[in-house]
Amino acid sequence: MADSTQTPEQRELSLVGKVEMRIALTDSDQKLEAILKTYLAPLLLKLASEYQSVRNKVITVCQHVNTRTKPETIQLPVAGLVRQFKEQQNSLVRHFDLLYIQQGVSRLTQREKAELLPVVISGISTSGSHGAQIFNLLLRLLEAFPLPIRGSNEDAQMRKSLEVTDSDAAYLASWLGKFLLFTPQKGTSTSCPGLTGEDYAFLNLQGKEELWNPAAGGLNLLRTKILAAKLLASGLFDDRERFLPAVIASADSASPISDVGEDMLKRAMPATDLEDENLVYHLFKMYFGEGEAPRVKAPLRLKILGLLNKSVRSTTFANKIMRIVDDGISPPSMDGEDTVMSNSSTSNAGIGREAAKSRTAIFQYINFVARYGSTETLHAIATRVVTRLRDFIENQGWPRPGPNEDLVSRGYTYEVIGILSKAGPRSTLVEDEHPSLDLLRWLFESQARDSSGSSIVVSIEEALSTVLSAMARIEFTTDEQGVLEGLLIDQMSKSAELQENKRLRSTRFVAVRFANRCLPYASVRARWIDVLGIGAHGDRAEVREEAERGLSPYWHRMLNGSLNASQPDNIAFPSFDATVSQFFSGRTSDDRLEPFALARQTSKDYRHCFQHMTGFVRRLIFHEAMTANGIATNVDSEWERRIDAGAESDEHTRNAIKKHLKVLASDLSRPLQVLLNALFVGLVENVSGAGNQLADFIALAPNALLEPLVLNVADILPVLQSNDHARRTAGAHVYGVLASHPSAQDQAISTQLKQISAALSKWQSGVGAALNQAHGAIVGLGFYFSRASYRGQSFQTSAEFQQLRQTILSIITESREASLKEASYMALGQLCMFNAIQATALGESRELRNAIDRVYETAKTGDEAAILCLGQMSMVLGEESSEDSDLRYLEEQLYKLHEIRQAEVHFSVGEALSYVASGWRSEALATKLDIEGPLPDGPGRNDSLTRVVDRVLADSGMTKPALRKAATMWLLCLVQFCGQQPEIQQRLPKFQTAFKRCLGDRDELVQETASRGLGLVYEKGDRRLKDDLVRDLVSSFSSDKQSQLAGNVSAETQLFEPGALPTGDGSVSTYKDIMSLASEVGDSSLVYKFMSMASSNAIWSSRAAFGRFGLSNVLSDSSVDGYLANNPKLYPKLYRYRFDPNSGVQRSMNDIWTALVKDSAATIDKYFDDIMEDLLTSILGKEWRTRQASCA
Repeated sequence: MADSTQTPEQRELSLVGKVEMRIALTDSDQKLEAILKTYLAPLLLKLASEYQSVRNKVITVCQHVNTRTKPETIQLPVAGLVRQFKEQQNSLVRHFDLLYIQQGVSRLTQREKAELLPVVISGISTSGSHGAQIFNLLLRLLEAFPLPIRGSNEDAQMRKSLEVTDSDAAYLASWLGKFLLFTPQKGTSTSCPGLTGEDYAFLNLQGKEELWNPAAGGLNLLRTKILAAKLLASGLFDDRERFLPAVIASADSASPISDVGEDMLKRAMPATDLEDENLVYHLFKMYFGEGEAPRVKAPLRLKILGLLNKSVRSTTFANKIMRIVDDGISPPSMDGEDTVMSNSSTSNAGIGREAAKSRTAIFQYINFVARYGSTETLHAIATRVVTRLRDFIENQGWPRPGPNEDLVSRGYTYEVIGILSKAGPRSTLVEDEHPSLDLLRWLFESQARDSSGSSIVVSIEEALSTVLSAMARIEFTTDEQGVLEGLLIDQMSKSAELQENKRLRSTRFVAVRFANRCLPYASVRARWIDVLGIGAHGDRAEVREEAERGLSPYWHRMLNGSLNASQPDNIAFPSFDATVSQFFSGRTSDDRLEPFALARQTSKDYRHCFQHMTGFVRRLIFHEAMTANGIATNVDSEWERRIDAGAESDEHTRNAIKKHLKVLASDLSRPLQVLLNALFVGLVENVSGAGNQLADFIALAPNALLEPLVLNVADILPVLQSNDHARRTAGAHVYGVLASHPSAQDQAISTQLKQISAALSKWQSGVGAALNQAHGAIVGLGFYFSRASYRGQSFQTSAEFQQLRQTILSIITESREASLKEASYMALGQLCMFNAIQATALGESRELRNAIDRVYETAKTGDEAAILCLGQMSMVLGEESSEDSDLRYLEEQLYKLHEIRQAEVHFSVGEALSYVASGWRSEALATKLDIEGPLPDGPGRNDSLTRVVDRVLADSGMTKPALRKAATMWLLCLVQFCGQQPEIQQRLPKFQTAFKRCLGDRDELVQETASRGLGLVYEKGDRRLKDDLVRDLVSSFSSDKQSQLAGNVSAETQLFEPGALPTGDGSVSTYKDIMSLASEVGDSSLVYKFMSMASSNAIWSSRAAFGRFGLSNVLSDSSVDGYLANNPKLYPKLYRYRFDPNSGVQRSMNDIWTALVKDSAATIDKYFDDIMEDLLTSILGKEWRTRQASCA
């Protein structure tokens, strides 16, 4: 009854009192332990009572309990208290729960601790204000908790078995990661790198003493961190949750922690999205620190930079990136923990290494940003970053670095400057206002003067190369281009005098590259830079090679091909006048100098590149002339050779140049006078190659242009005595043209002729230099008198001319000296060509023939000068009906030359025959006239061409290999040089037959000649002839009839290559060998079998010749508007021949297919049925090659 009348407060006090009584009555530790196990948790629960008296009573009881539980042997109900802690929200209950949990946890067995850890983890995220104590409790339990094997089933199920929620895992991962950052600080410090003061207090339990002192019962920090890292690596967490802690652990200085961290990071990376903006933000926050949290230590920052280096998203944080650079270049922190990119020296080697690593990582990240950052970001940071990096280098000491500077970082800085300059806005390299190209100028100066060492120079060159690729894409204004040109020319000038300009190395190579890549071909100052590069004889060979490429329009276009691919042939050339002004007038202090003095001064100043200057300007004016007259000049690798060859030997081109030069000369063009005088100076002052340039140029110049140069003709006399054969010959040619000029002073020329003639007498006894002087005198007088004759001057009775004539004849008949004979042949040929000497002047018929025989004796050794001399001698011989005329005799001597083995010599024989047959009507001589005026007169030619052509046509069908080969080449020369004359036009079908027959010849040179010949026949014929030629070609090309050898076999006819059919002691190669073998064996059928093989072989040889030298062009032209356009039966055969087993045939057929077929797929579709029918028929044929090709 009493209980029912008690108030709730009294009842609670009664219960607490009973518990107090039970505790008080226990007389042993074991009984006390049992009572506490049952009643301690419920007792503490009463702290949540609403009555103050009850709460006070409980506190009193707890004080008694505290006294009774001091012995370490008494176990407390820790697990129950932990569960109660998690279930209760009352702060007082939680406080006392924690007091007894912390007191009792150290008394638990390892097994009990292990069983307790899951209880602690479960719901840990709801720990609230007591989270620090619970987390610390967790750390104390880690040692006892056995983690399952990584990757095992138990590990995979760990999260589920422990009933860990996502919020618990995230909470725990976050604090474990922060714990890995935690470092106890001495003194009053309340934070450490990476942690705020609040985080630090949480992990340090509000500054609890001896918390991390194992000797005083605290935890071992290193051991606990290792256990924390291992827990993070377990299946309790997923890769997303453990990623940031893994990053932190991987950078720890303790290898047991970093090893676990590296492994975690490696496993987590594939599942981590580094493009997640939130993750990137957290990485930046760790790197810089946030609020009161200091930034993390240098090793972790390196890790973070490495991760940012893989995140394109990170490149969008422009302000953060700028902070990284600013932070890197800023002075070191006061405690010396981070020097990063500071230039301050430090005695701490460890800090120095760490700083170097940090700089390297920052450079790598900026490099990444430059490559992958958005245009917006790069434009926002590039200019500022480049400026800061440049400041960094200059603060180290520039161009000479100070002592103990980090040179590795210096090299990286240069490279990153280059990369950012390319990636940044245009204004980084080319200023918007008043452009000065300051950064480029600074990089050039760095390359020239930085004394850091070769590895740094490599970095500077790499930076310049990167800037080059950027500037090559910039379209400069006129002012900007002028600044760049001036900068590059300045670099070339300073590199010429390194010591004077306090330079360590040349910048020529890079300057030339910039000129070639960043400036248009039309820039005369860019071409001047190339010329200076060619003249850099003391520099690396690659400078001269790059400069020579810059002068070539083809190579210039190739170097910039990716930029001008849409208009590959539309290349603007420099102006001739502007180029001459830049190369010559702009190179001296006095522009008022006369052209000759100006040229001589320029030659003196720029001797090593003078030839290239004159050669380039000469080609420029030739190109202008050709363009003005509508002559196509394809810009390819052969452009220079084609320009030179056209000016030397193409009549159409020469006439265009003559016309252009005449117009310029009439306008009194100073640049043209400067060029002419420069070419003259090049010859006189022995500049390599200049002689031929001048000789070719004056051959095209009008008399009015040459007149001022005649005053200096005496300067050529020493050239005639030179020991350089080519220079001596060129000088003789030039002297002949200039000395015979109408404006030349007779008295001065007469004196010069006497001086030259004095050397003629040395031919008999002279040696060495004297012999060379005699050679120069002979050739010089030969050129002079021949040109004087053309200009109508009288000299036949002069002593000098008579002495020359007699000397020539004497040398031809008596001398064995090759150079003198060559000079005599050249001089005699020139005199005959221009009618300066008559046949009677060479003696009576017997003496003349004796001279011809002497020249022939030399000619049959393959001497081209002698061969051409024979042809030129014919030009003073009249045409007679007699078979025994001198002309016929000379002609027969030329025919005998078919026995010469040097095949190329026969082209000279063919040219000589064209002289015999046509005289000055031969196009081979059209380019030999080097004086303004009409073609010279000569003995008439009415029947000679017909006679020569018929004879050579007959010889081309002979079975004698040497004669057939020679005649084929002579035919080619005749159709080339005389093809427009009626006699040739009437016989073009015969030429076609002869050349077609030679396509199957075993000699590849004969095949080549025949191919070229057919191309010329096609070119010179009318449409009917062209269609007949193509029809005939296609018929023989696509037919398998073995009729190639019909009527063409003699005993000496070669049917097989020597060694192709060995017999043991020799081989079967000619028809005679086949007959002998058949006779020995006694089987006449062998003859027919071998002849069948030979015929088949000839067919395939002719097919192999089809792709050579012009035939594919013939067929290509016909496919557009000729026979093939209406008769496309060739395509099925041609398709099959492309797969022939013989590589020569296969290559030729592919060439023809490429020339004929513009769209291969469309052509195959169009003729698919015909092709398949041909293949199915041929695959069953008897010819093994046909069967194999059809299968292929």
